[in-house]
Amino acid sequence: MAEPAAQDLLLAAAFVSDAQYNRNIPFKTSPEAVRLYRLYNHWMMRTATYFFIFLNLSLALFEEPAVYPLPFLATSVLEVVCLLVFLGRLTHFAKVTLHNVFWKDTKNICIMVAILLSLTDLAVYGVLRLYGVRSIRWSRIVRPVFLINFAESRQIRRAFRSIRNTLPEITYVFLLFMFSLLMFSLMALKLFGERNLQTAEGLPYFRNYLEIVFDLYVLVTTANSPDVMMPAFDFSSWYALFFIAFVIVNTYIFMSLFLAVVYNNYKKHLKNEIRKLAYMKRRKMIEAFNLLKEDEGGQFVVREARWKQLVKLVAPDTSNSHRELLLRISDDEQKGFVDKKSFVQLADLLNIQVVTLKIRRHPLARWAPALYGSTPSRLLRGAVRHRAFVWTFDAIILINAIFIALDEESPYISYAEWVFLTLYIIEILLKVYTYEPREFFGKTQFWNWFDTLIIFAALTATILNATLKSTMKYNSQQILDIVFILRVLRLIRIVDSIQRFQVIMNTLINIVPTMLTFGGLTLGINAIPWMAGPWNCCVLCVCYHWHGVIPWENPVLPGQLECSSRPGVWESSSQGFPVCPWEVLQEQLQRLCLILHCPHGAHRGQPVACLCQWICQRDSSASQALLHRLPHCDGDHHCQHLCVIHLGSFLCGVLPGEE
Repeated sequence: MAEPAAQDLLLAAAFVSDAQYNRNIPFKTSPEAVRLYRLYNHWMMRTATYFFIFLNLSLALFEEPAVYPLPFLATSVLEVVCLLVFLGRLTHFAKVTLHNVFWKDTKNICIMVAILLSLTDLAVYGVLRLYGVRSIRWSRIVRPVFLINFAESRQIRRAFRSIRNTLPEITYVFLLFMFSLLMFSLMALKLFGERNLQTAEGLPYFRNYLEIVFDLYVLVTTANSPDVMMPAFDFSSWYALFFIAFVIVNTYIFMSLFLAVVYNNYKKHLKNEIRKLAYMKRRKMIEAFNLLKEDEGGQFVVREARWKQLVKLVAPDTSNSHRELLLRISDDEQKGFVDKKSFVQLADLLNIQVVTLKIRRHPLARWAPALYGSTPSRLLRGAVRHRAFVWTFDAIILINAIFIALDEESPYISYAEWVFLTLYIIEILLKVYTYEPREFFGKTQFWNWFDTLIIFAALTATILNATLKSTMKYNSQQILDIVFILRVLRLIRIVDSIQRFQVIMNTLINIVPTMLTFGGLTLGINAIPWMAGPWNCCVLCVCYHWHGVIPWENPVLPGQLECSSRPGVWESSSQGFPVCPWEVLQEQLQRLCLILHCPHGAHRGQPVACLCQWICQRDSSASQALLHRLPHCDGDHHCQHLCVIHLGSFLCGVLPGEE
């Protein structure tokens, strides 16, 4: 009889744990499966899974091509280890769930397919690499599948499901916004298209309908304001009314309406998700209650002894006093048992954070009671506890803010910095003297930890900087930056002194887990193009009115240019950058049929041939271009695409290679 009771207790603990953490996994109820299920949900197993998921995603930073590439063997071994961990985790999950449920779950199928594709791609890539054949790792785009489809990522899937359910209901608002955008674009075409206006670069202004649509779409974000309206404004200031009306209607009205509709619908679907979770939580708790219930006076209850054993299994780290508190809440009349209504609330009670305060004597009160209990000591501790002590150091922080803004080179400012550091250290020492150290540095005392770490980090950095300057005549800008940042961070300490600020900061800290859910969702979505994106990159700079060599450290600043007296030939100081004649550049770009992408510039979407023609008209055939790793300069890499952005008076382009 004892063994079945113990098995029922273990199964009930699994149900309560699922209800506490909002898990809805249909696991097997055999004793062995329940033990494996509890092991599957252990925090160490979940932490290890998250670690290998992010390690697998991070491999793209070190796989060729990369800024700091690791050897292919190293990245391959790490990827194989990650895939084996995923396979082991999936096998463990299959052992605890029903077979028909496991094979019908598309998440498990996606994980298995992703593992198979990754191993196949890795093997093919390795074999081709041995024979000197260059290829790409196309399976990197499936790596985000592991982040989304494991059972641990249920919060990410719920958020994604809520967003997906919201999309159909905001379609009408989006269509109305697009209708407004198209109407304004048509008006702009009719207003400005026939007036032969030109941009500052001398190009036609608002003569192409699709370009107008894109420019006005960007204007909704105000990214190209007021540049997009200046040609019309220069022609007549009354045309500014058109753009003002556009911004009011589309930026302020439609965007606010769009946000309101998104929020309202997302909240509605989120409530539905929460309602489902509440129903599943109650069902789990009822199943646990049915396993432990006993008849007491015509009603089913759970005995106090069994209840304590259950709570100890579900939350083994809780203290005896915490368990007694939960029991007194569940059995408020102290009948010796817990009824069904109170038992169902156990999962919610376990999620309530309880802070246990232990009244301890200060170590100095034990080691030197006469000194610590003396009249001067009591007066000092009373002064530290007084509100005036906090106000005094708040005033010191504000004065310190004024000194931080003053000139650092003044010796008086440097001396004042040491004074402020000394005052802050004295403050911390007085607080540690007044309050019991383990209470002062408790787990929930975030601001005490923050103050202490910031002050002693600033002290260490300041001493290090002063020592280097005095002994080696060395002025490290990195150390100075750290010192300056730490000085500014000290000003945040004033937040701890204002109650309203504390409430806001604690709220921000408490919503961090929720933000992590959406951060994981964002990472999963953006990781797909990120995984496909790391190609071998070539750099192209089209330069006006000069020709020379661009150093590797900064390819766009003319102050770092080294002039070349022989354009078109290699220079010893060029660090691998050849100087290419303009004719070669124009022929090369035309042969590649590249497209120029400039998000907010006047040349957006134009073929490179048009760009070349415009540069030749403006800067004559003396214009030069610096090419790195183009086919006629380096035959090992072939460029396929060109992305050009404005950098001052230069155009800088990135040409990803085949890899």
